Amino acid sequence: MNPKALDNVKLGRVTEILRMLVSTPSINPFDGSGEGERSVADKIEKLLREAGFDVREQEVINGRYNVIGIL
Repeated sequence: MNPKALDNVKLGRVTEILRMLVSTPSINPFDGSGEGERSVADKIEKLLREAGFDVREQEVINGRYNVIGIL
């Protein structure tokens, strides 16, 4: 990785995003104990759109999503 790639990273913002994602319930829906990852996927999609990415969503299996950000 180019060392300058991290020059514009705001560590406080990274920490804020990580805290938000970790605090979001995302338990595997297939063991019956959780609501799944949908809420995490929604938050990541919103963050990517706000950052100017073109966003695609891919449902891998029922109720489980990949979020893809395209520059």
